[in-house]
Amino acid sequence: MRNLVATETFRIFLLQPMAVPHLDCIRPTRRQQRKEPVEVKSPAYVQSWFQKAHSKITFSGKKSLAWDRESNRQSTEAKRQADVYVFAVLAHQDKTTVNPLNLDQWEFWVLPTKALDERKRSQHSITLKSLRMLCGDCWAFGSLQQAVMTAGKIQRGELGM
Repeated sequence: MRNLVATETFRIFLLQPMAVPHLDCIRPTRRQQRKEPVEVKSPAYVQSWFQKAHSKITFSGKKSLAWDRESNRQSTEAKRQADVYVFAVLAHQDKTTVNPLNLDQWEFWVLPTKALDERKRSQHSITLKSLRMLCGDCWAFGSLQQAVMTAGKIQRGELGM
């Protein structure tokens, strides 16, 4: 399992189901029924392959063309396809003891899409340093539902940023 735990695919597989129960905070609309309203981004310092140094934490956030399953067509406007982003860092830095099932080894930040869209810097990615400046302190896993709910309200314009 040690080879598997540090892979991004495994981290997303682990985290997406934990974040998904919190999605009921975002009112479904016809548009949202055709897309995933929350996206989880999950880098880690340690990887399953050989490393000379820890990985630099950066989150990809490129805009993309949405695909409409009913019409089988892509939109012509590139945009982020989620309403809320959960940035989950497997922050533990010792490869011999890293355990993604241990939630104490994780750090979580949550942002509404509009916060990313309004950034003046790169629209393709965000570094951990920039994310911390934008969000402040990270959320504990037990507070993740509240963070996602709040970000959903901000995205819908029910709360100010």
